[in-house]
Formats: sequence, C-alpha cells, structure tokens
Amino acid sequence: MEKFDKILFFEKEYEKELQVKDNINNNITSILTLLTINITIFSYFIINAPLMTFIESTHKLAFVIFFIFIFCYIVYFIYTLMNLNQFYFTNKQYMKIPYADKLDEYFESLKEYDKDNFNYNVNNYLLSFYIEATSNNSKVNEYKNALQFEIRRFLFIKFFILFLTFIPYYIIMEGNLNTYNIAINNKEFTNVK
Repeated sequence: MEKFDKILFFEKEYEKELQVKDNINNNITSILTLLTINITIFSYFIINAPLMTFIESTHKLAFVIFFIFIFCYIVYFIYTLMNLNQFYFTNKQYMKIPYADKLDEYFESLKEYDKDNFNYNVNNYLLSFYIEATSNNSKVNEYKNALQFEIRRFLFIKFFILFLTFIPYYIIMEGNLNTYNIAINNKEFTNVK
C-alpha cells in the first residue's frame, strides 16, 4: 500500500481550485452575453415606445403598466451592475505559487540557514503554502460563484420583466411594431419600410 503524500494531495486540491476559477471566469462570459441581449431588448422598448404621447394616448393604463415594468427592470439592472462590480473589483485575490526564481532564492536561503533539515523545511513550506492557498482560493471561488448565481437570478427576472413589458408595449403601439424588411433586387440591398 502506498504511503499518503500530504504535499501531493494539497497540490492537487490547489490545482483543482485554479480549474474552478477558470470555469467561473468562462461562465461570466456567457452571462455577459445574456446581459447584452437583455439590454438590447430593453433599449428597443425605450427607443421605439412613443413615450411623449402619454398625455393624449387612449392607452393610459398600458402606459402606466409599461412604466412600472421599466422601473422594475432598472432596479434589477442596478442590482446586476452592483454584483458585476463585486465580481470584478473586489479585493478577493487568488493565491498563486511564487515565481520559480523567488522560490529558488527562498530555498537557497533555507539551505544556508539549516542544511541538515533542508528537505524538511522545503516540504513544510510547500505544505503550508498549498494548504493556505487552497483554502483562500476555495473561499474566493465560493464568493464569486455566489455572485454569479445572483447575477443569473437577476438576469432571469429581467428577462421575465421584459417579456411582461412586451404586452403593454404591444398595446401602446397598437400592434404596429417597428420592423425593417430587406428586399434583394438585382443583387442590391435596399431598405423597404
């Protein structure tokens, strides 16, 4: 039976937490894509809704509901931005193993300090580093994962609000949605309105 190697065990845990970090950073890219789509739909509603015709509109209730949904969207958008700010700009730092030249300097100083216990000191340093770094990186990953969950939750709520916003928007626009059709004539693109 093989002897348990603590350094190797914690080194693998350290590397696993760095892989989790990479997965978290990859996931935020898809979240940012969904956020962009979300903002695009919201912008479409704001740009195309005839907001200045509220006073003389026959669809005042639809306008009020539209404004309520827009207000709710903006509140959740602010929460999303606050969580994104926390995700990118908090001081939660990952611990990485020092550069090889710095480690070599440190190991040489250990050798000069205590030649008899050099291997013990190096192993002790590596073990304590891996334990501390793994614990720290695990906490940072949990924190960033929780932030991503909150961002995803707010995105879902915002998509739902946008879906509900379409109903009063459709009533306000009286079914005439602003669309553009492109016709192809003689290999030329023309904009038909």
